[in-house]
Amino acid sequence: MILILSGFWIMSAWPSGGTAVLDAAAVIALASPSLRPTQMAFQMAAGTALATVVGMIVVFALYPRIDGFVLLSAALLPFLILGAISTRPGMMGVGVGYCIFFCFLAGPDNVIQYDPSGFINDAIALVLSMLVCSMAFGAAAYQRALAAPSADA
Repeated sequence: MILILSGFWIMSAWPSGGTAVLDAAAVIALASPSLRPTQMAFQMAAGTALATVVGMIVVFALYPRIDGFVLLSAALLPFLILGAISTRPGMMGVGVGYCIFFCFLAGPDNVIQYDPSGFINDAIALVLSMLVCSMAFGAAAYQRALAAPSADA
C-alpha cells in the first residue's frame, strides 16, 4: 500500500502525496488490529470527511474572528465534544477519524495559515489514503477467503 501511494505521489508530483503516504501507514497501524479492518478504515475515511467539512468552518470562519486562548477553547469545545460523542461502539472508526484528523486539519498553530487550496489538498490526501487502505484490507480478506479450505470439500 505504501509503495503504491508513494509511486503515485512521485509520478504525479502531488504536493500532498507525502501526507497520503504517511496517513496510509497510520491507518494501517490503527485499523489492522481491529476485528474488521476494512470497516474500520472506511469509517475512518467517513470521519475524516466530516472533520474536513467541520475543519473548514473552524479554520476559515471561526479562527479569523477569535482572539485569545479562552475564545479559542470556547470555539473548539463543541467540535471536540462532537468527536468524543462519535466514538461509540459500532462506529468507532468514524470517531477516531474525526478526532485525529480534525485536530490535524483545524489544529490551531502559532501562526494560522489561511490556505484553502492546501487545506483541501491535504483533506483529499487523507480521505483518499484511507479509502485505498480500506480497499487493500478488503482485497486481503477476499484472498484469505479464497485460500481457506471450504467446509464442503
